[in-house]
Amino acid sequence: MKRNVAREIIAGLKGVLFYRRSERKDAVKIHKIDPDAIILKYHYRIYKEGTGYWAKCIELNGALTQADSMDELMHNMHEALNLILDEPIESGIRFPMPDPTLKGKNIVAIEVEPEIAEKLIKYHLK
Repeated sequence: MKRNVAREIIAGLKGVLFYRRSERKDAVKIHKIDPDAIILKYHYRIYKEGTGYWAKCIELNGALTQADSMDELMHNMHEALNLILDEPIESGIRFPMPDPTLKGKNIVAIEVEPEIAEKLIKYHLK
């Protein structure tokens, strides 16, 4: 099912070529992903605590951050998300794809850097 999510995300990118395995086991078609056309967004739930804020990523366990202001929190969420997802493929950690249906109060979508999104999608399409 996770592979289908990656395919659906890529299917929504107009004019983008991507890595795809053929239905035949012995045939693999390799295409290039245009990193500038990839947009993946993970979702954080924001909490107010005292005079500051903290947030946790809904799709990724352990992706937490905090800040004194909302602007700083937005920056920290982006930085934390991309640091976590930039894990070397050799580590064997398989991160879930984002859930594009997540919406709600205090939920914000944070964009993944294009190069990291490309790597994540390639890994899910293997």
